[in-house]
Amino acid sequence: MDPAVKPRDDRLVKVCPQIDYLEHYSDMAFTNEEQKEVMLKVLYLGPKGSGKTSNLKSLLALAGDTTKQSGASFFSQRKLPFFEFLPLSVGSLKQYKVKLHLFSFSLDSPFESLRKVVFTGVDGFVFVADSRVIAMGDNIENLSSLHSIFKEEGYVVSEVPQIVQFNKRDEKDIAPVNVLSQELNPFRMPEKEAVATLSRGTAETLSLLTKQILNKLADS
Repeated sequence: MDPAVKPRDDRLVKVCPQIDYLEHYSDMAFTNEEQKEVMLKVLYLGPKGSGKTSNLKSLLALAGDTTKQSGASFFSQRKLPFFEFLPLSVGSLKQYKVKLHLFSFSLDSPFESLRKVVFTGVDGFVFVADSRVIAMGDNIENLSSLHSIFKEEGYVVSEVPQIVQFNKRDEKDIAPVNVLSQELNPFRMPEKEAVATLSRGTAETLSLLTKQILNKLADS
């Protein structure tokens, strides 16, 4: 790693090990010159009960003490019926602090203005699928709605960095991964099995997505 890149805490690098890639990129998604911060915006989407909130709670638990304290404050105070917000500081690049802004968002929100705010400037997203057979219909319906919303907001869905996470792999009566992949991954994006409540696969999911985002920025 370049000496200029200084992670704040080794445990944070485990959450997002691709921070090493940052030394190669200068064209970031959003740079706040006044605060000397680089921010990447990530959405966690999926049907109700699939584990979006559990993913954020898992990442918060894996974070370092400083981030855990500030993140917990945001998480408890900013929890609304339709979305949650968790900021994670993952290190620094020269004089810039690098932050991930993670949102879990319910597509059931009736507030179009809120949806537009959440979907503005998205760098990537995780589709959190419920692996249970009984939830397959909800997964498919939610994924279709997700694609429609991205298109309405001006995105080309297949070009947005994304991970399909198959959560709740510890449950009984779960669908095989190949079936989930066929039904829920039309663009053949990277996939990750997870048990968010046990912090299995959550950090790896975010790491995979961060790598995609940074690679796209490098190519743009």
